[in-house]
Amino acid sequence: ADVSKHLVFSGNPGTGKTTCAHLIAEVYKEYGILPTSNVHNVTRTDLVSEYIGNTASKTRNCIEKAMGGILFIDEAYTLNYRRYQTVDFEREAIDVLIEAMDSMNGEFAVICAGYPDVMDDFLKSNDGLASRMKRFVFDDYTPQQLKEIFILKCRKRNLTVDDALDAKLEMLFANMMNHSGNGKYWANGREAELIFRETFSNWLRNQTTTTDENSDQPKLITTEHIPDKLKKFLTGEPNNQESSKQ
Repeated sequence: ADVSKHLVFSGNPGTGKTTCAHLIAEVYKEYGILPTSNVHNVTRTDLVSEYIGNTASKTRNCIEKAMGGILFIDEAYTLNYRRYQTVDFEREAIDVLIEAMDSMNGEFAVICAGYPDVMDDFLKSNDGLASRMKRFVFDDYTPQQLKEIFILKCRKRNLTVDDALDAKLEMLFANMMNHSGNGKYWANGREAELIFRETFSNWLRNQTTTTDENSDQPKLITTEHIPDKLKKFLTGEPNNQESSKQ
């Protein structure tokens, strides 16, 4: 049976796993692999019950809601019953999931997502699940890529990053990555989006009521608009140059 539509996304936060799941859903619909682009997002609490005998029905209910589209299981590693030594409610959820992947293949798809290391353990703990899914690894964004995300966000608001800030953005993200220690505590693309939102808010506050919205003058984002708490990252050299080469 063709089960390649079932996928595993391994990556740190903010690397685009959820966004990619929605794009995959659109592709599956476009190519007739699945009838809809519906993505039903769930976590362990949606699948697993605290009471004996209820987990199977909860899991089947989630599968039913995803029917025709994709069941997206975020933080799927929390279903690793061997790692967490639970009373096997997670095992029951996985068994129901595998049964549905076999019996209703072609009617829905499963995408499991989570941090790389624990997702490796999760897949190793269940050969039945691992053999039915194709794995994709989402690398962390580089400082250069985060800079590009920030600039794209600005362009969507018809804002231009001035030359002085443009020259410092990559260093800003490299220094922030070093400070965070990278890994699962670094939010990747979400960091760039958050910084843009805060910077844009500062830009808005600096606008006067006499600003001509139709003016041909470029609307500039400068270092002054960067949140004060982050300005320390605009100077100096990253402590660990390797982090900017990921």
